Amino acid sequence: MDLDEGRVTTGYGGARTGGAGLNLDVGGADEALEVQKKLRDFIVMFRRGRVYHYLEALKDNIHLGRAFLEVNMADLVQFDDSLSSYLQEAPLKWIPVFEAAAREAANAHDMFSMLDSREIQIQLVWSTEHASLLREIQTLKMGALCAVPGIVIKCSTTKQKVIRAVLQCSSCKSEIQQVVPSNASYPMMPTFCAANTNGTEKCRPNPYIIRPDKSEFINTQYLKLQEMPESVPTGELPRHIEVQVDRELASKVNPGQRIIVIGINSIFRDPVKEKGRQAVGIRRRYLKG
Repeated sequence: MDLDEGRVTTGYGGARTGGAGLNLDVGGADEALEVQKKLRDFIVMFRRGRVYHYLEALKDNIHLGRAFLEVNMADLVQFDDSLSSYLQEAPLKWIPVFEAAAREAANAHDMFSMLDSREIQIQLVWSTEHASLLREIQTLKMGALCAVPGIVIKCSTTKQKVIRAVLQCSSCKSEIQQVVPSNASYPMMPTFCAANTNGTEKCRPNPYIIRPDKSEFINTQYLKLQEMPESVPTGELPRHIEVQVDRELASKVNPGQRIIVIGINSIFRDPVKEKGRQAVGIRRRYLKG
């Protein structure tokens, strides 16, 4: 994350997916397949001079053990303006499709032999002319892509977040797999054993435990971003917002650095309590970077 350019990625979504990693619950599989093909063609065919820029960049990154691809939004506009529009308007839907396209391109060119994981993270770079002030975030569309400059004032320790959990019944030892949504911190634990549908096994209620040795985790970190001093109106206090980053973006910045975060305008449930009860209607805004 630099002052002149930003990056964004999303965690793995929790919706039902097809064989190519496409989200089949939104927009339809046919549309997703068509967009994924265009994105794959972009990675494979986009050239700068005589160099296939993104194909070579992906190969170089994987060779170094870094499973990500940095993509400039201006190049997407040049290749196919509709692709840029998809990512700006519904990044939570289309960035996973973009990552599926990157996996296809890497697999077709036999790149995964150099990497343990088969997950590719897409990091988007956007021109600073698209940046919005931090105090303007409230007016932006929820779920849209936005660029926000600021100063990092706090960084949490990097933690492990489960994205694919293997759950084991503590009674009958049967196992199930569950994809954890990107906006959730842990899997939804079933209250009854899925293998005990016919009642032959006497599994206790809430039987499942997570098998860490069989589950898949990613690095995740929380930052606190404060607006630039020159953007604060006279007589007002600077505002701040939380930013969530994961995978290759975790542990990349330190407090005091000026950055531009390219992220998804999101909300989460505020843990604030009213008279001892959870205030379920209260939500807080954050950037998913």
